[in-house]
Amino acid sequence: MDIESFIKFCEEKGFFYNSEEIYGGKTGFYDYGSLGKILELKFENLWRNFFLKLYPNFWEIEPSEVMKDVVFKASGHLELFNDPITECKNGHRFRADKLIEETLKIKVEGLSIKEINEIIREKKMLCPICKSELSEVRLFNLMVPAMIGPEQDLFLLLEDYLKSGKIDKEELLESYRRFKENRYFLRPETAQGAYVNFPIEIIINRYKLPLGLAIIGKAYRNEISPRNALIRMREFKQAELQIFFVSNEFDELYERVKDKEINVLLVRDRERGNDFIKVKLRDLEGYLPKFYLYFMYKIQQFYLDVLRIPKDRFRFYELSEKEKAFYNMYHFDVEVYLDSLGWIEVGGIHFRAIKLRREDLERIGDRELREKILEIFGDKEEVIVGYDLWKHLIYSKNTNFIVNINNRKVLPIELELSFGVDRNIFSILWVLYDERSGILKLPPYLAPIEVAVFPLLESKDKHVEKAREIFEELRLSFIVYYDDSGSIGKRYRRQDSIGTPFCITIDERTFEDNTVTIRYRDTKEQIRIKVSDIKEFLKKELNIYFLEDIVRN
Repeated sequence: MDIESFIKFCEEKGFFYNSEEIYGGKTGFYDYGSLGKILELKFENLWRNFFLKLYPNFWEIEPSEVMKDVVFKASGHLELFNDPITECKNGHRFRADKLIEETLKIKVEGLSIKEINEIIREKKMLCPICKSELSEVRLFNLMVPAMIGPEQDLFLLLEDYLKSGKIDKEELLESYRRFKENRYFLRPETAQGAYVNFPIEIIINRYKLPLGLAIIGKAYRNEISPRNALIRMREFKQAELQIFFVSNEFDELYERVKDKEINVLLVRDRERGNDFIKVKLRDLEGYLPKFYLYFMYKIQQFYLDVLRIPKDRFRFYELSEKEKAFYNMYHFDVEVYLDSLGWIEVGGIHFRAIKLRREDLERIGDRELREKILEIFGDKEEVIVGYDLWKHLIYSKNTNFIVNINNRKVLPIELELSFGVDRNIFSILWVLYDERSGILKLPPYLAPIEVAVFPLLESKDKHVEKAREIFEELRLSFIVYYDDSGSIGKRYRRQDSIGTPFCITIDERTFEDNTVTIRYRDTKEQIRIKVSDIKEFLKKELNIYFLEDIVRN
């Protein structure tokens, strides 16, 4: 299926569609429809039930989506959160690195602006829309500002000036000063909420490490050229888990899984021509830390065993030193293969840590803060600390970032498990929809509609009445759809296409022995069970508590 046909399918079935389409909408904004919202919620709950059960001290929090500019000065977003942009003379704008990757099928992440410009010139790349020449590449900051309080007066003053040609300069300067002092931004990622709340949460959780802080919520980026529906949007949702720890707390868990295999493409293996190589975790010891390998396996387990993504469509993709952010000691993208779209990043696992030397502290002007930080060194000349905790410690001077563990002062290291909710929803729908059979083969516990109820013949009042009765009995416990329109075959096919795993049909035999037909979506097998047994049957089939076994293994 091509992407246009797929997007049309998703729109028609109510999974997602363009936002405010009656007014023309805006590229990069999508709404979830009635089925898509249920699928999104179910994905999020599966994510919670899986990742927050991996360790006893993992919790979910919900920080604000609007944050003061100092948060992003500390994180580096105001300075470094840029994408390379190029445009043609007709005003068509593109993110230069993605344009190259999509056109030439080569990875350019991490290349300098000069190197990107050279590729565009050497390959004589043109605007894919109008075929005119592309401009020199420049950087474009992706942060989305938010006006809070009366600071919007600045723009009202400018508006008055455009109308009248007159302006009070002192009032304008004062308004501009207030605007600069009170700058806020919509968060570009959920992660910063976990970092700025660490000093509070470590106290609430009685200074216990490891500590995991998960956030599921919206983030905002002023994307240059949003495309491919939910794959690249300006408003999107993330599910992220920030894990704060000291060093080897997860070694025991790793020992249980070290003989398991993962699909991985290392930097050193890229030239071999394989999409990935199956490698046992223990064969990567020394190349990657044990805690990192353990969580890589758990991520793969979530995709293969919970979401039921086929194994040959999943991999970890290692970023090179040049490609990864400087604060990531290790960085692997989580990718799913989407046919014509190629391998799509749906998440990542990032060890966000830096090496800190005693001599680095000489640049800290606050003597009291410097002395406090010195305590984490003990008798060492160099320590590894969490990058984000370090930056927020320096900017905020809040020494609660430093934790006392067994009479030893530490600034915890950070492991980030990051997932794009929308990208995952898109990928699940793409991978699990079988265009040939017209069946969306979602796991039953992930299906938006859990069971549909039909009367065999809409013309027979007793069939309709009994079907309505069963529908009313089930709908308070399950997500149920009632349909009596069209032939029974068409009704089955409609439910197959949206992933409904079970269809219940009331027929003549129902009135003889009080049984109904239950049809399985994927096999089309039909069984008969007592009306009184329907609820227990569905509870068993839709049960998500199988996750307990997956989490343990």
